[in-house]
Amino acid sequence: MDNWAKELERYLDESFKNIKLGSIVSGKIIKISDEYAFVDIGSKKEALLPVEEFKKDDRTFILKEGDEIQALVTGKSSQDGFWILSFKKLRERNLWEDLRRAYKEKRTIKVKILALNKGGYEVEFEDFIKGFIPFSQAFFRNKPENPEVLIGETIEVKILEIKKGNFVASRKELLEKEYKKKKDTLIEKIKNGEPLEGIVKKKIEGGFLVEIDGILTGYLPYRELDWKRIDNPSDYLKIGEKIKIKVLNYDPIKEKLKLSIKALLPDPWKEVSQKYKEGQVVKGKVTKIFNFGAFVELEPGIEGFIPAKEITWNRKVKINEILEENTSVSALIVEIKPSERKMLLSLRKLEPDPWIKASKIYKVGDIVEGVIEKFLPQGLIVGLTPEITAFMPLKEFLKDNKRNFYKKDITELEGFKIGDKIKGKIIVFDPEQKKIQISYMKYLEDLENKEIEEYRIKPQKASVITLGDILIEKLNQLKKVK
Repeated sequence: MDNWAKELERYLDESFKNIKLGSIVSGKIIKISDEYAFVDIGSKKEALLPVEEFKKDDRTFILKEGDEIQALVTGKSSQDGFWILSFKKLRERNLWEDLRRAYKEKRTIKVKILALNKGGYEVEFEDFIKGFIPFSQAFFRNKPENPEVLIGETIEVKILEIKKGNFVASRKELLEKEYKKKKDTLIEKIKNGEPLEGIVKKKIEGGFLVEIDGILTGYLPYRELDWKRIDNPSDYLKIGEKIKIKVLNYDPIKEKLKLSIKALLPDPWKEVSQKYKEGQVVKGKVTKIFNFGAFVELEPGIEGFIPAKEITWNRKVKINEILEENTSVSALIVEIKPSERKMLLSLRKLEPDPWIKASKIYKVGDIVEGVIEKFLPQGLIVGLTPEITAFMPLKEFLKDNKRNFYKKDITELEGFKIGDKIKGKIIVFDPEQKKIQISYMKYLEDLENKEIEEYRIKPQKASVITLGDILIEKLNQLKKVK
């Protein structure tokens, strides 16, 4: 036992003799006190490593008890004979060697961004060596609105230059390579029609701008948000929201994309032919009302249109007096065009057809009375009932040919004005085509013939009646007709 102890002491003495200033020793941290870390380097006494050697700016340690380290012998305590070690100097020397090798071999390194200054970012390599990244080398495409967001981030860079005590680095080339790689992958996905994920960046007129993978920005029109009608499309998505989209069109030269959300959703029009038939009565919700008609949603994504003339037979009633938005209504399907995504509906076809009744009331040769509703270049529109109008050709209204003197947008002609009553003789009546033509001139001719006939068969007084007397009486009667 004594021999073994002596051998061990002899070995430690020899090891101790080999340690000198400038030596690099390996050891294990046994304990960390307020001022020193005690390191077992294989000698009789532990070596001392000042804690300032491995303390970071935030006062935390980069080493802990139990860590194996290498350190440089920088001195010896005169009182108790402890060797003084420097972890920092050795590490710094090794890191500079790593930097020079990376620069020579054009390898990348990782640095931590510490702070922002006027020209760029202050960085640090492995918590020891300070460096700098100019703004011109910090970004590839767009500089962020808030450059401070990168502070605290660890990024990969390429060394541009090594100076005394620091270095200059760049990540621009790396970002460009990464961008091109991501872009090639993204374009391949676009070509394959794959669904993509994007972030809503901005609201613009008619839609949204959506950024895809930070590479390309596309336009998402309101009409591509959903198959169903959206009342307030500008509020449908929020800025910063992640969405699934599909690219409809891509211009590789201008790098313009047209995007769609609804292209990823089932198209409800694909099953329209199986679910709906012409002549079928359907029920839906009135979504929009215009002067020219109304849209009715039968189900999400399926809308039919009711033209104004198909809402009611009564021409005097306005659309909004019959329909109201967001209310239910029943209608008849008149026509379906799935390929054009169109469906024509009718309300009035669910009501009795007034022309059926008219066919029992009117016939050619009848004298009817109506109200002048409009003057047209070809004639007059005369309302006979709230549901039925007749057309009076201009030649059937004017005795003389005055077409050349007729102007558009007039409200009065030959003593008649819009709203006046007028009589006419039915000269054309076609209920199937819903067509009636009347003649004012033929009405006057019949009236004149009737007067002449009545005069012919009426017993005459002995007094002499002249032709002038007859004409005066006739004119007076015509005035009464008006």
